[in-house]
Amino acid sequence: MLITPVSFAHGLKQPAPVGFPPSFVPALPDARVDSAAPFEAGIPVPNIQAQADQIVLQDYSPAAVLTGEKGDILYISGRTGKYLEPAAGKANWNIFAMAREGLRFELYSGFQKALRQKSKVMLNGLKVRANGEAQAVNVTVQPLARPPALQGTVLIVFTDIASPPETKAKGRISPVRTARMEELEHELQQVRRELQTAREQMQTSREELKSANEEMQSTNEELQSTNEELTTSKEEMQSMNEELQTVNSELQAKVDELMTASNDMKNLLDSTGISTLFLDNRLNVRRFTPQTTSLIKLIPGEAGDGQQAVDMARRLRPNVAIMDVNMPGMNGIDATRIITSEDPQCRVIALSMYSEAEMETAMREAGAVHYLIKSGPSGALIDAIRSCVRAEAENANKTHPYAWV
Repeated sequence: MLITPVSFAHGLKQPAPVGFPPSFVPALPDARVDSAAPFEAGIPVPNIQAQADQIVLQDYSPAAVLTGEKGDILYISGRTGKYLEPAAGKANWNIFAMAREGLRFELYSGFQKALRQKSKVMLNGLKVRANGEAQAVNVTVQPLARPPALQGTVLIVFTDIASPPETKAKGRISPVRTARMEELEHELQQVRRELQTAREQMQTSREELKSANEEMQSTNEELQSTNEELTTSKEEMQSMNEELQTVNSELQAKVDELMTASNDMKNLLDSTGISTLFLDNRLNVRRFTPQTTSLIKLIPGEAGDGQQAVDMARRLRPNVAIMDVNMPGMNGIDATRIITSEDPQCRVIALSMYSEAEMETAMREAGAVHYLIKSGPSGALIDAIRSCVRAEAENANKTHPYAWV
C-alpha cells in the first residue's frame, strides 16, 4: 500500500487511495471490456456457472419427460423429437400416444412395472425408428417420491447408445427358419398393433368415463340443489302446518264456545215453561220448546233405513213423508210401496241424487207423488210439501198432520 506523509513532526503518514478490482475472477482471453465497467454502470455480471449449466443441460444432458401416473406429460427437458411425436387427430399429450415406433409397447410395460414396484426400471437396448433410421436407446423410468411437490409423478429419461455392430452369421441360414422368423415377427407386429388399438380404445373409454363422471358430478350438484330447495319447502310446509294447527285449535275453541252457548240457551228456554217457536225467513221451523207441542202438533221423526221408515209410518201415520231413494237395507222404493199400500192417504215425496227417468218411474209406480233432485232448487221441496198440504186440507182428517221420515 502506498503511503504519503502527513506530518513530519509526528511521523504520521496517510495512505494513498488505490483502486481494487471489482472481481477476482480472471477475465476471459477474448474479453476486451474493462471488468469494472459493468459495476460502474450498475449492470449485474452474468453468472458463468448458471450459463454453463444451462448449455450442458440443453446440448449434452439426456432428454427427459416428467409425467403423471396416467402418462400425461407435465414437463419436457431437452430434445425429445427422436423419441416422441404428436399423435394424429385430436391433441393428446399422453406419452404412450406420442411414443415412436419401437418404444410404445416396452415403454408402457416398463411404466406400469415402475408404478407397481415403486422403484426405478431400466429398459436397455430399445430401438426407436425416426425418419427411417433406427437408434438404440436406454430408457429409465423412475417414480418420484420427493421433493413433496413432485410426489406422484414419473420421470422418464432417454439416453442414446451406440448401436451394436451387425455380425454376419457364418454359413447359410435355413430358408425354413427364416420363414418361421418372419412369421413370428409378423405375428408380433400384429399383436403390438392390436395392443396399441386396445390401448387407444382404453384411452378413449377413459376420456368418456371422465366426461360421464363430470356429468354425474354436475347432476349430483343439481340434485343437491333440488334437495336443498325441497328441504326449504318442507320447512315452509311445516311452518304452515303449525299455523294451520294453531288456527284449527282456535276454531275448535270457538265451536266449543258456541256449543256451550247453544246448550245454555236451550236449557234456559226449556226451563222457562213458555211455549216458544223459532222460524226462519221462509217460516220453516228451526227450534221449539217442549211446551209448544201442547199447542201445535209437532211430531219430529227421522228414520235411518227403509224398515225404520215403514215402522215410523205405521206408528205415526203421517200425512206427508219425505223419502230418500237410496237407504241402507230396504231402499226407498220398497219402503214407499209398503207405506202407500198400508196408508193410501200418506203422500210420499221422493228425494234422490239421480235424475234418471227409470228411477223416477219406479218411485212413482211405488206411490210417490213428487220426485225431487237433491241438487235442485232449494224452494222445490217446500213447494212440494205445500202442494201436498193443500191437497190434504180438502179431505184430510188425520190426527198427526206432519211427520218427517
